[in-house]
Order: sequence, then structure tokens, then C-alpha cells
Amino acid sequence: MLRSGTFWIGLLCLVFYGANTYSSWLCLSARADVGLTTWEKVFVFDYPQAMELWDQVIDAYHIHTKEEIATAPILVKEQLYRAEHIPMWHGIMQKTANHPRICEKLAKGQIWRAFSPCLLHKDLFHLIFNLGWFFLLGLQIEKRLFASKYIALILCVGCISNLAQYIVSGPCFLGLSGVVTGLVGFIWSRQKCAPLEGYPLSKTMARFVFYFVLVMIFLEGCFLVLEKLFPVTIPFNIANTAHIVGGLVGMGLGRIPLFARKKA
Repeated sequence: MLRSGTFWIGLLCLVFYGANTYSSWLCLSARADVGLTTWEKVFVFDYPQAMELWDQVIDAYHIHTKEEIATAPILVKEQLYRAEHIPMWHGIMQKTANHPRICEKLAKGQIWRAFSPCLLHKDLFHLIFNLGWFFLLGLQIEKRLFASKYIALILCVGCISNLAQYIVSGPCFLGLSGVVTGLVGFIWSRQKCAPLEGYPLSKTMARFVFYFVLVMIFLEGCFLVLEKLFPVTIPFNIANTAHIVGGLVGMGLGRIPLFARKKA
């Protein structure tokens, strides 16, 4: 078990969730409606100057709710206004003036952010749901691949699905869901092109995942239309694009001979 990449990734997700939750309780920094927690600042795909300045003001004046922003002194509101109007990437459907910089922190060498959103979750149900599927699928693949190829598979799916989600909705998303759908897509592809490898993906599970992806595509279309027509924002941790792209990337990688079953 200690040699299992699936085990260590799952353990990291649990540790980071616990640390983020404890930090939120201890420092009263659970400000999902007005800012990011300390751990989220480190783990989100990008932490642009606009968000950084906003959080600095929020932290400096100990603001925790939208009501406190509404009743804050004029000086504080002016600082928040300046932060809010620094150009940043909000996603392809958001109108942003002055050509915002893309992937600000990645460009500065913080390359872990390409994958790190996969390792942090916002709530316990989200974490348990993702880890349950991750262990169910990941252990099957890990038995059939060398450790280096298995980790490469997870990193490829995670980084590409995260980038796609960032392009569509901006930097505020978290969770292992893109990797999970990528593993499903990978197993489905290996079943089709190399059935003798013996991946046990049942028709019921495959059908469930197929309809799940269809629902994600439908929801993504609805969110994009709503964002275009009305001033609404996609909730923080609903990463529909990562679900879709992760599944497609997994299917594509499953067709590559490099990821064939290791020889005994």
C-alpha cells in the first residue's frame, strides 16, 4: 500500500483538506463569499494581482462577510474597488478590458499550480465522492502500469483538464474530478483497444459515466449562456469543463501504446 501512487495522492488530498479546514476555523479565514483561504491562495490554478490585492485588503481590515464590505469605511471600499478593476482572466465568456495577463503565477515559475487544484477540495462530500472513485479506478490502472507511467497519466489528465477549466471560467476551481473522469475514459479506451488487459469496467458503470458527462456538457452550456446573458457567476468548485476535458484526455491517452499493460 505504501508503494501505491493512488494511496499517496489520496492521502495528500485528505491532509490538505484537513489543513485547509483547520486553518479556516483557527484563523476565521473561511471567506468563500469575499476571498480565498490561505491554502486556496497557494493551490488555485492562478492567483493574479487583482485577487492578491483584494485578499490583502480583506485580511488587513479583518473582513469576513459581504455585509462587512457594505458597511466598511470609504477608504476600504476604494481599495477594494481598485483591486476589483485590475485586469484579470475571468474566463472566455467574461468581458475583461485591457487584455489581462494569462497564468500570472505560472509565468513566474509557480508550476505546481498546473496540477495543485486537483489536490484541494472545498467540502467533505466533494472530497469523499472524488476519492471513492479515484481509489476504485486508480488501483485498477496502477496494477497494470509501471508507477512512472501511472503518475504521468494522472499529471497529464490533471494539468490539461485544469488548463481547460481555467480558460473557460478563470482560476477559482478545485477538486480531483477531472482526473477521475480521465481515469474512466482511460479504462474505457483500454477495454476497446486491448480487452485482454482485463480492466473491469462494467456496462452499468460505463453507462453512468456516459450520462454523467452528458449532464456536465449540458450544464456547461447552460452556465455559459447564463454568464453571457445575465450577471451570474459559476460557483467556486463546479469544474464542468475539467470533467469533460479530463474524460476526453483519458480516452486519448488510453489509445497510446505507451500506456499498454506492463509485462509480467
